Amino acid sequence: MKNDHVHVLRCVECGGSLDLRDATLQDDVVISGRLGCQQCDRVYPVIATVAVCFRRNVLHDYLEPFERDFILEQGWQDCLTHSEGGHDPWHQKQKDVSDNWSYQWGLVAKNMDQKDFSGRGYHAPEAFWNFVRIPRESVSGKTVLVTCGGFGREAYHLVAAGAETVFFNEIGVEIYQAAKLIPDAGRKLVLLRSDAIHLPLADHSVAFAICDHALQHIPMYTEAFRKLVALTQSGGKTIICVYSWENNFLMTHCVDPSKKVLHKINLKVLRFLALPITAMVFLAAHGFYAPLGRFLPNLGRKLPLFEHMIFWSQFPFPVLWISIFDLLHAPVSHHFRREEVEKLALDNDLVIEELHNTNGSLWSLVGIKP
Repeated sequence: MKNDHVHVLRCVECGGSLDLRDATLQDDVVISGRLGCQQCDRVYPVIATVAVCFRRNVLHDYLEPFERDFILEQGWQDCLTHSEGGHDPWHQKQKDVSDNWSYQWGLVAKNMDQKDFSGRGYHAPEAFWNFVRIPRESVSGKTVLVTCGGFGREAYHLVAAGAETVFFNEIGVEIYQAAKLIPDAGRKLVLLRSDAIHLPLADHSVAFAICDHALQHIPMYTEAFRKLVALTQSGGKTIICVYSWENNFLMTHCVDPSKKVLHKINLKVLRFLALPITAMVFLAAHGFYAPLGRFLPNLGRKLPLFEHMIFWSQFPFPVLWISIFDLLHAPVSHHFRREEVEKLALDNDLVIEELHNTNGSLWSLVGIKP
């Protein structure tokens, strides 16, 4: 985050403008400091270039020990003011989602470098632009928002495509990995640690608002989508990629019902339980679907999950393993019917530019804000 990005930031309590205090700058990049609201008494810390902007009533549920220690070392006790109770009904589910994904991304990101974003499979540019169905050149020179951005996959490809500024939101601590994986992150990224419904940004502030592979994991997804649209400028685009109900019978009728039992299992144990399932999927994808797609594609397209399995055949085994684990551990995992996605767009006055059943198992929506 640069100093001149601060004017776009807003208080998640009252919506007031924020100003920068006690900042440590490096070539105009804000390394640390405090963001103080000009309308109420809220103060938010900036830690290792990340603005931590949680509401009072959930602040201490999300702060990590290293964040709290940094705040206390700086003498910024006003950043720790909170209110007891009054949680939203969906708060605990959202906290469970955050904890589970922080565990998963911790396994993935600790061994990653920039080369992992240029290979094949889920992290590759071809996959990202297949999920987010806009021409990559359209983001060049533009301001883009990515919500629920994990450790930076989407932001990396947007910066590589020439985006001027990427507002990067993530609820979990994996957001700190992004600055290490994305070139020129301090100047290109504005790292915002908050939930996706209470984003610390001014309305109409971005040309593109993107939520890729994440809206289905937000308990109040309609509110999160409404926030994306509010932050999009007139003439800009709101873009999501979500799980589809269509063609996902294994997930909707087998895996999701079994989660009543699976979610009682320790995450480390569940990860290893995903291993034999991964082996079966790997063999099916590489040994059956991929050859069929190469030699008899017309026949293959008649089979269930063909497009999805062809996509998975591009994954190396470790990436497929974490993907299978992802499907098993998700505490909230909504599968959208086509009409639900259409309703999200129409209820928020978006003009649907594209609605595509990506890989036969996802809905990719591009909506234009009038």
